[in-house]
Amino acid sequence: TGCISSWTWRRGCSSGTSLPRGRGCRSDSRGIAAVHARGGAPAPLAVTKFSNAYARGWTGLGSLVTIADTGIDATHRDLAPALAHARDYTGTGVTDTHGHGTHVAGIVAAQRDGVGMHGGAFDAKLAMAKVAAGWSYDFGLARSASAWGRDLGSVAVNVSAAYLRDKRLERRLVKLEEGSYYLDDPNYGVNGFYGMRGQAAAWREALGPNQILVKAAGNSGTNYSAGANQMATATGDDGTLLLNGQMLVVGNWDSATGRIT
Repeated sequence: TGCISSWTWRRGCSSGTSLPRGRGCRSDSRGIAAVHARGGAPAPLAVTKFSNAYARGWTGLGSLVTIADTGIDATHRDLAPALAHARDYTGTGVTDTHGHGTHVAGIVAAQRDGVGMHGGAFDAKLAMAKVAAGWSYDFGLARSASAWGRDLGSVAVNVSAAYLRDKRLERRLVKLEEGSYYLDDPNYGVNGFYGMRGQAAAWREALGPNQILVKAAGNSGTNYSAGANQMATATGDDGTLLLNGQMLVVGNWDSATGRIT
């Protein structure tokens, strides 16, 4: 069990922006953010460089993305055209009563319709798996959702949640160099926080050969990311990556400070 990574999404001008609709930015004919957002910070699409992908025709067209979250507002005009599949694992129905899943779906695939914001992969289709109904998150259900997405032909499964921090173990982290740490613990140093090394094999099967796991780094503000994110670098006894490199750990970039937060 973990917790939902907290973010705020309000309709604005480009992917993930928190500006009120229609203020502070505009787009050129390709939908690329052309000016800076309010306060002088770059508009989100200018920061993320999605325009480089769009220039190559990579808009998500033909791709299915699975989102394991709190469900979706299936009536949302920016999301309804993208919704291809939905499945509830909580017994509460696929409708999002929390808001987080709808927010994440918008970041991924909100339609580019000339009004408000649009998602990073605005032509992609969505497979929405409801694995949480509030702040508590079940990674076991998320893994089941990944297998569901695998069977649907999904190219990625998104998990925007994190395990709670274990500060006792964090105090035993030893810094080797910038961005590199090891855990000085005879058990968890080998098997990872929460036994993540042992769970990696189950995740590898759930992902299949053609799907990647996109996992939130979390909101702790530390220079390292533990919990399930250790699966990205977990290795077997022969030194090979247990997830075959099929995992991305994604942080939030603060354009004002120039660092991941």
